[in-house]
Amino acid sequence: MKTLKSKTSLLLFSLLSSVPLAQNASAGVSGLGNGGDVRVCFKSTDTYETVLERISANRDGVNTDVFAGIDISRLDVRLFDFVAAERRGIFGKPESTLVELDGDVFEILNNRINVFKDKTNFDEILTQVIEGPLANDKWTPSSTGVVEIDDSNHGVNLPSNCMLIQIAVQNDVGVVYDERLYARLNDLEKAGLILHEMAFFLGRIHDKTITALNDRDRRSTALDHADSTRIREFTVRVFSQDIEELSSLEMFEWLVDDVRLAVNGIALSSYSFVDILGEQRSVLDAWATVEQRVVRDFDAKHDFLSLRYAEVLGAAKIVNPGAEVLIDSEGNLLGIKQKFIYENLTFTSGNFFEGNGRLASGNLERSTVIQSVPVGGGEVFFHGNGRLYRGSLSQEHTFAKRRGTKTLRNGDQFWLDEEGYLTNR
Repeated sequence: MKTLKSKTSLLLFSLLSSVPLAQNASAGVSGLGNGGDVRVCFKSTDTYETVLERISANRDGVNTDVFAGIDISRLDVRLFDFVAAERRGIFGKPESTLVELDGDVFEILNNRINVFKDKTNFDEILTQVIEGPLANDKWTPSSTGVVEIDDSNHGVNLPSNCMLIQIAVQNDVGVVYDERLYARLNDLEKAGLILHEMAFFLGRIHDKTITALNDRDRRSTALDHADSTRIREFTVRVFSQDIEELSSLEMFEWLVDDVRLAVNGIALSSYSFVDILGEQRSVLDAWATVEQRVVRDFDAKHDFLSLRYAEVLGAAKIVNPGAEVLIDSEGNLLGIKQKFIYENLTFTSGNFFEGNGRLASGNLERSTVIQSVPVGGGEVFFHGNGRLYRGSLSQEHTFAKRRGTKTLRNGDQFWLDEEGYLTNR
């Protein structure tokens, strides 16, 4: 794992207070997205009503500091992700509780990132995010608050003297956060807020990829991260005792199927994927990044790894989304269990030479002509150079031999050498 080497490489907000505010967070910011919330409780009803009125104006586009003239040190501030978990239980498990960790923000966050180590490579992806797109200089402190965004789908009833207030918003540049509210959080909650924003960054990559591909294919789908629900559940689970009980396979499936992040630094979709830096690559490259132990565990139990979103794998286009593929511990494609198209031929399943991606054998869906040979449906084999090796004829055909020719009948099996000449096996 590429570790977080120093406190200055992480988002240590105690240091961030010296970063100049690039632009007022309550002003218009392009590409506003999900932001973390805090639950704030008030001792004074008058103060509560004043802040509530200012928040309403803030939502209407008025640049209002909701805490102007208010002593924030007298307020009870908690990260909403953790508050919601305590009130509803973690993943429906009331007995599952948040971890208790000592240390500063850096040490706590590093501890939580390491729960993925040796099970998936997601710890490395989180590290890439925090050292790149959401590095220290991408976080801008605000002393006048941030824009309120109604994206949380909260689903939790709060005491009458409490409300939710935006502590951070993520935009195309980075994250703007309210440094006053941040200072009121304990170190566990500060680390939770940072992880929340890191996860949402990967959620945005996932949604942007899905949207772009659906627009191209004229399909529509609801975004997985239109609100904060999945991100909150992710953050809470990572900070719960439950996370360490997951096997590598359970963790990988949870990240891909439930949280729907750009796991392994990618957002798999119909025909390709985009990594966390926006670079488009082949899907075969994507699966080569799957942590090897996940692959081995899956092979031992099910033989095949499920390809949930992608429809193209190397040279083969998967016809049915959700196809199962077999890859080795190096990420090399070994087989496809369901229907796919390879060089304009439709197969119901197929196996590949290890490493080079060429089709070694496959089951043809129907009779067709391959390299001028009328081949019947069923199993056909290919040499390593891609030339036809063995199959059965769908009609009478005359083959060239090294010396002369030979005609075989419909249904006869044939064997060809690597240059295409008929052989005796």
